[in-house]
Amino acid sequence: LETLSTVRPLILWLDEIHHSTESQEIASYLLSQSIDAPILVLGTVQTEEVTDGSEVAERLSFLLKHEQADCIELQPLDRQGQVDLIKELLGLDPVLAARVEAQSNGNPQFAVQLVSNWVQMGQLVPSPSGFRLAKGTDPSIPKNMLSIWSDRLETVLGQHSEQAGHAIEIGAVLGNQVQRGEWTDALKSANLDTPTDLISDLMRLRLLVADKQGPDWSFVHSLLRAAVLARAREAGRIEQWSSLCADILPERAHNVPRKARLLANANRKEEALTPLRAAVIEEMDRGERGRAKDLAELRSSILATLPIAPRGSHALGTEVTLLNL
Repeated sequence: LETLSTVRPLILWLDEIHHSTESQEIASYLLSQSIDAPILVLGTVQTEEVTDGSEVAERLSFLLKHEQADCIELQPLDRQGQVDLIKELLGLDPVLAARVEAQSNGNPQFAVQLVSNWVQMGQLVPSPSGFRLAKGTDPSIPKNMLSIWSDRLETVLGQHSEQAGHAIEIGAVLGNQVQRGEWTDALKSANLDTPTDLISDLMRLRLLVADKQGPDWSFVHSLLRAAVLARAREAGRIEQWSSLCADILPERAHNVPRKARLLANANRKEEALTPLRAAVIEEMDRGERGRAKDLAELRSSILATLPIAPRGSHALGTEVTLLNL
């Protein structure tokens, strides 16, 4: 390695170093050598796969104690980064890109896996604006992508009360990043206590991540949140949780799209129409055309199921909104 580095600086990438004791030993050996050579050892670790207090965590911690070692935490892509990845790398229609962006929550690996699954199943079709899902395709996340996370989730939830599991479901309905104030209000509305012991276990297992700046928390992976939502949906609780979350959501401009989707998921269809229209306008003002069109399509699908007067406010509002798209 030292000889190779004389030609140009050398990067030794040890992918998923937490799965390989040999890779850990190589990194440890190189750190122990007193050589003057431009060698960078880059070890990547999936946070959710390393449990606090485990043997692997201790070995990695030992490596990071060396004066030449450093830890870089990679955060999820920001909103613009998500859009750039999905549109440019995956070549999706703006509406489908917005849906993938919402589901992946900034996790590029998840976005690529989801689209790859659609490709393998032959469910993507070309359109002038990019690839779209074929008619009749279920846009939900496939069960085979959720199975590992569902198994890990049920292993932990099986050690706690069903009410504690309900509390986590409500958190998932609120979003991938859960604001403590909103969650507390939602639990109060559902007559549920804060599941302190369950939260501690999930954080110890790196399934939940505490916000370093405050009391909020988030799911370590969007697929884990999707598994929690699937659990609530299969048990017939998703409409109930969506409804109470919509009611406790603070009346703020940036909450309009969230409230609109919650009302739609709660099957409060007619009540969702006005917030959905406002959400379309809000996303257009932000320059989020894909998200705006996605919300407009959701609104149109609701209108198709309701007896709406053709010259009434909802119908006219739809025409005006579509003109802006």
